[in-house]
Amino acid sequence: MLELPVEEPTITSGPVSSSVSGGGVAWSGWKRRLQERNEWAESIRRFVALAASALAGVGGCRNLPLREVPMELTGQVAFVTGAGRGIGRSIALAFAEEGARVAVTGRTAASRDKVVAEIVAARGDARAFALDVAGDGQAIDAVSQVLSAWGQIDILVNNAGIITHDTPVWSTTVEQWDATMGVNLRGLFLCCHAVIPHMMARGKGIIINIGSSSGRRADDNCGPYSASKWGVVGYTTSLARSLRPHGIRVNGINPGMVDTDMAREVDPAGNPAWTTPGEIAQAALFLATKTPRDMTGQLIDMFGS
Repeated sequence: MLELPVEEPTITSGPVSSSVSGGGVAWSGWKRRLQERNEWAESIRRFVALAASALAGVGGCRNLPLREVPMELTGQVAFVTGAGRGIGRSIALAFAEEGARVAVTGRTAASRDKVVAEIVAARGDARAFALDVAGDGQAIDAVSQVLSAWGQIDILVNNAGIITHDTPVWSTTVEQWDATMGVNLRGLFLCCHAVIPHMMARGKGIIINIGSSSGRRADDNCGPYSASKWGVVGYTTSLARSLRPHGIRVNGINPGMVDTDMAREVDPAGNPAWTTPGEIAQAALFLATKTPRDMTGQLIDMFGS
């Protein structure tokens, strides 16, 4: 409580009285002034608390020691694939901001290290782990390293993906097909295969798979990519049914065009109608923190009509 100096009552030569009149001690006036000062002090205290609360919600300021900010993912570990850029980076940052320890995984050391540096600079907790999801044994190795470092994995985000543009299914080469399926579908399967035994042993866990609008409606110019994302949607719903008895929720997100490096390869100028990576991250955060216990096997479509 903010304390202010209180003016002492003035003692006069008259008899002591509780009223203002007749000389004596001006108790009524003094009490009124004291009450006004206390009310003013309380208003200042509330203003300071409100300002601290507002600052806590501003990017880069939430760790100010003015108040404790409740975080949604404190004490949890998130394993994010393809976290070196784009959607994966935004999800890693959003989860770290909510208190999660984040395993930033990816193929490129410079990219994943940069994301870790961003998180640490914002007073978060993250480490980089090398992972090519299509590589045999790499998912198992990365998961083992994360468990050795932090002892648990609460959330798995399968985000890693590649795309071949202007390639209808009929003109897709075997090499293009295998490469796309290897990352987008097989890689997702391998990461789940590595993490799920740990989650089953704990009787809980959250898996978030990043699909695509191409997995909801046919895309004629990105044949193998579209096919792989239809596979992601089917795998997500099937996996959710099989893991529901084990306390593990499996959901996903189907973004449309998102303003990432991958999208800019097609349209360097971009488009203001595109979804931002931050918006996808907020959907992922919802799936990690807000979903009811019985919400599983669902995919959030984020591509408008």
